[in-house]
Order: sequence, then C-alpha cells, then structure tokens
Amino acid sequence: MTAAWSKGRNSLYPYYMCRQRGCSGEKKSIPRARIEDALHDMVKALTPAPSLFRLANEIFQDFWKKRANAGRERITQMRVEIGQIERKLAQVVDRLVEADSGAIVRAYEQKVDELERQKLILAEKIAKCGTPARDYQSTFQTALKFLANPWNLWESGRLEDRRAMLKLVFGGKIVFDRFEGFQTPEISLPFKALRAISGPEKEMVPAAGIEPAAP
Repeated sequence: MTAAWSKGRNSLYPYYMCRQRGCSGEKKSIPRARIEDALHDMVKALTPAPSLFRLANEIFQDFWKKRANAGRERITQMRVEIGQIERKLAQVVDRLVEADSGAIVRAYEQKVDELERQKLILAEKIAKCGTPARDYQSTFQTALKFLANPWNLWESGRLEDRRAMLKLVFGGKIVFDRFEGFQTPEISLPFKALRAISGPEKEMVPAAGIEPAAP
C-alpha cells in the first residue's frame, strides 16, 4: 500500500491506496485511521499483560544467572585441568633431563610441546568464558522496555521507529484486507516465546478482533 493525501475543501485527508496489480482493492483508498487503529489493536493484543511480563522477566533472568554460573563452573574446571597438565609437564621435564637417548629426548620434547599447547588452548577458553561485562538489567533494559509496550515505538512518530516496530513485532509482511481487516500475522520470536510462556493460565492482553494464533 502507498500512503497519500486527499485534498478536501478545508483540509487534507490521509489515506492508503493499494498498488498491488490484480488485487480486488487495487487503486481503492482506505482511510489512514482505519488501518492504523487496526494496527494499534493488533499490536496491543500481542503486548504481554503485566503479570506475564514479570513472569517472563523472572524466567529470562533465572536463565541468565544459570548461564553465568555455568560459565564460572567451567572456568574452575579448566583451571583444575591446567593444574593437572602442569604436574604432567613437571614429570616429563624431569624425565627429559635424565634421558640419554636422542630418540627418547625427542619424544619427551614432543610431549612437552603437546602439553604446552593444551595449556594454551585452555587459557584461551578461560579468557573467552569470563563473566558478562554488564549485568542483566543493563544488557536487556532496552529490549525489555520494548517488549513491555512495543506500541510506544510507533507513537514516537519517527518513520524509522515505526519501521523498526513492524520488523521487531512481526515475522514477515502483514496483510490488510479492506473488508476483513488485518489477516492473522506471523509474529517474531520474542512474542512467540511470551505466548508460549503464557500457557492456559496467563494470557497476553485480550486480543479483541484478532484471529486465534496458529499452534
């Protein structure tokens, strides 16, 4: 659809017009308010109820903590492995000093190189397995704020914000029928996750006028 203005006697009137060739609604205009009000209702229907949002936030935060704890446990385990390697290295070096055969010396030297390589790999893994640079709230504050009320991004009035909202809420293009309104949309993964969390007991904000979502 293309947005345009129609000039009336005293003012301009906004509308959308279908430009899809072969569509039954081609070149037929629809008032902007009708489409944008329907969009508002559809996005509001996807907005999690406060109780659901709090539950989802707790689940995400718990998952964050478990991942952080798992990272710390993995670091401890790798440090133990480095200690074991260092003890093996000390033993090999002692044997290397006592060796008097060229073949045995070369074998011990290869073993030392291999153990040193294992130490280096573990040290690199430890460096990459550190704790998060920022805490949960600092990392996800913007995302959580958006999920709590995605329509706020539209209400900013900025074209780039409105385009961003559409991309962040919906998994693809949304379809509007001039007689039936918006068709059941494909929603993005975060809102699918919230819907999955809601279950039979907790729900999203009541979806008035929105067709039931596919399983």
